[in-house]
Amino acid sequence: MKNLKKEVSIPFKFPEANLNTVIITDIEYLRQISKETTKKEVELQNIVYLIQYALHKGWVFGYGLAAVQVGIPLAVGWYWLSTDKGITPQALGEGHLLINPKILEMKEPIIKPGEGCLSIPGKTYTTKRYNRIVLMNDGHRCSAEGIEAQIIQHEVDHINGILISDREYHSEKIGRNDPCYCGSEKKYKKCCLGKGNNNE
Repeated sequence: MKNLKKEVSIPFKFPEANLNTVIITDIEYLRQISKETTKKEVELQNIVYLIQYALHKGWVFGYGLAAVQVGIPLAVGWYWLSTDKGITPQALGEGHLLINPKILEMKEPIIKPGEGCLSIPGKTYTTKRYNRIVLMNDGHRCSAEGIEAQIIQHEVDHINGILISDREYHSEKIGRNDPCYCGSEKKYKKCCLGKGNNNE
């Protein structure tokens, strides 16, 4: 098994044509399940370029997008990591391509406060994700961990028509005047309410 490797060999550049690519926010459109595809189709439809362009034009700069978020319901996603060489918000470089990804194993559940989605502007959610995953990507068995595993889970959800709001984590309800779960002995309203740091 290998770590997820860079799959796109073409350096980042915007196509010459005028692009009207925007990030889709229509919830019903985003709920469709994307169709399987091929690397050749990804190249023919310029999907990586369109995703990169949309990331630059988004309401905030994000780590990646699924093709369905730019109006192409194919099982494709693209993302970048801050550890990638030569990648900055101004020059995305090669990044990482997902083609027909399927998560096979998920290990080490974590509660992730403040996860956002470019298709749901201005909102964040506390979600349950996994710190380590094993997946099939373009016919290859791969593994990922940490932020990369969490990004992949987010994009695979989009490919499967699942939104971040569907993954919202709800712990047992804590009253505003109850002792805070963090152990500070303060009331919840004076301590962690609204901070989004419930790591139960």
